[in-house]
Amino acid sequence: MSGWAWSSVDAIMSATFIETGTMSDLSIQQCIDCGAGEYGCSGAEAIECFEYLKTYALESSSDYPMTGWWDSCADRKDLGKVGIKTYNRLQSGSVEQMKASIAKGPTVVQIDGVDYPFTHYFGGIITDSTCGIMETHHALAVGYGVENGTNYFLLKNSWGVNWGENGYVRIAYDKDGPGICGVQVGPITFEIDMNPQ
Repeated sequence: MSGWAWSSVDAIMSATFIETGTMSDLSIQQCIDCGAGEYGCSGAEAIECFEYLKTYALESSSDYPMTGWWDSCADRKDLGKVGIKTYNRLQSGSVEQMKASIAKGPTVVQIDGVDYPFTHYFGGIITDSTCGIMETHHALAVGYGVENGTNYFLLKNSWGVNWGENGYVRIAYDKDGPGICGVQVGPITFEIDMNPQ
């Protein structure tokens, strides 16, 4: 239920690697405890984590380790390593804006993660338009491509490597709009702050 925190922090770690060439191991638990308002592991939104990180920076996962449950916030500003300068939602439904954002780096997306065929995904490209568009789950859009004439977005999911294609899912796209499983509804882009105060 904390895919929102996982996708936010994983996106920030990826952006940090792109900028510095070094992969940092940052705290997902900090985002769950401190950036979720009243919801915690019961489901919040990535923008809540980003909003929190405009004031407080992420600590390393060794300084703020994963506990597996929602606890009281115990952040330490002196240990913060990476924050957020700005964040915003891209134009809803725009294929070109989504692709442009992914080309710059991993992009957080909100998708319908409770309906078939997403919940029963084992591989291939999801083309079934019966998948809903409710924003119930977060994932990380990391690429796009084409296979046998079908365009797709490549998403990294938080459910482990035994799910889907080694932890990834491909979702077809062909036009503007909410997209299959709502993948084009609410992508979020951001700018990291490597020198948080």
